[in-house]
Amino acid sequence: MDREETIRERTSPPIARAFVVLLLAACLAMPAAVAGRYSVAGIDDEAKVTQFLAALKDAVAKGQRERVVALVALPLRVNTGKHHTYLRTQKALLSAYDRVFDAEVRKALAAQRPGELFANYQGVMVGDGQIWFGLPAGTSELRVLTVNTSAAAKK
Repeated sequence: MDREETIRERTSPPIARAFVVLLLAACLAMPAAVAGRYSVAGIDDEAKVTQFLAALKDAVAKGQRERVVALVALPLRVNTGKHHTYLRTQKALLSAYDRVFDAEVRKALAAQRPGELFANYQGVMVGDGQIWFGLPAGTSELRVLTVNTSAAAKK
């Protein structure tokens, strides 16, 4: 019996420690598992992302330029090939609208399914990066942050 008790005493603490370590690891992993798909981009409400995407798609598809502009954070970074520019006013964006929301950007947006969006610390990506949207600093409303035109894709 002494030998059995000694073996049990030696094996129980490591098993108990392993259990505690696994339990602690599970508890620490929980917030990541509970966090939403877009939390890496600072967005906790998945429904907001879906609603924003639907509103943007609808406005662009219907050619409602003023409505699209209202969904954009200014200044808007526009990447065109090897260059980029910032459109600082609604008037400037409306003037450049056809160059910014060109056929490739509109096509990528139209084809984007909400369940297939990619997100990282920079925001949420539409298509292959044609549009990035997210939360501009100091706001709680989603906006388009960057547009990569078809010229940027050909660089």
